[in-house]
Amino acid sequence: MLGGLCVSPAWAAPGDHIRAGEATITPSVMTGLEFHSNVYLADGGTGAPEIPALAWVLKPRLKLSLDGRSAKLGFDAGYGLKKYIDLAPDDGFFPENLDRYSDFDAQLALSILPKSVVGARVDNKFESQGTPSELPTQDEVASASIVHTGNDLLAGAVVRPGSALNVEALGMLGVDSYTVPDVLVSETSGAYNDRLQYGPQVNASWKFLPKTSLISSFSYSVIDWDKNFVEAVGTEVEGGNVGEYLGKPDATGWRLTAGVTGQFTPKLAASGSVGFGQLAYDEQSVIDAAQGVPGSSAELDVAG
Repeated sequence: MLGGLCVSPAWAAPGDHIRAGEATITPSVMTGLEFHSNVYLADGGTGAPEIPALAWVLKPRLKLSLDGRSAKLGFDAGYGLKKYIDLAPDDGFFPENLDRYSDFDAQLALSILPKSVVGARVDNKFESQGTPSELPTQDEVASASIVHTGNDLLAGAVVRPGSALNVEALGMLGVDSYTVPDVLVSETSGAYNDRLQYGPQVNASWKFLPKTSLISSFSYSVIDWDKNFVEAVGTEVEGGNVGEYLGKPDATGWRLTAGVTGQFTPKLAASGSVGFGQLAYDEQSVIDAAQGVPGSSAELDVAG
């Protein structure tokens, strides 16, 4: 707060961003204080207490846009810092183990030859985000956050045989990694599981009015878990037994959607779509992974 008072404000009208040739750069920063009455997200089922805490949040962000003849580029990246302040230092709990210094996300949207009959499209989204676990550990050093790191890539060719029709033949690749607090697992590393998802996707749009289009999309995906049979982590629920292991089956799925979007009248803009899809789980992938694990059985409850 003192630092903010010492900085002279720079006033700018809407749209007055940093411009470098055809590129527009938009920096921003958000900071503030957050109060959490239940910082560990305790739901009462495990008997864990609700711990309150105050947190200082800092989120700088940078946006870049480029609108050229041969390419259009949009880039958006942000960093997140969250520092917790213990409101009850003598209660034996340490909300500081929820401090986050590595939250980061970035999105890239690239269109190559946007006015040509044949072009290309690349969309990429990266995210590393921590979320509190229901783990009010009495260790001020151990982390109590579950960290998800993922990257989703969508890329391929774009065909425009006419001014009204647009067809995209794309490929999708998604990678997800999950890390849990070390104190929850018996292994030496908190690396819990990884997931790979990939497949083709076809999008089509037909503009039957100047600002209104029929849209459709079809995708097929394959989901492949690194570990199909993993140790169940977390505190035991009162009055129940969640078991020692958790099955994560591989799967295949498809989805089809269709709809309409656009400007129907000078004062009415709307969009709507309907869709249907299926996801088929491979239970055998869990059964095979459970072979030889002490305490496992050939008859397993498989979680999707």
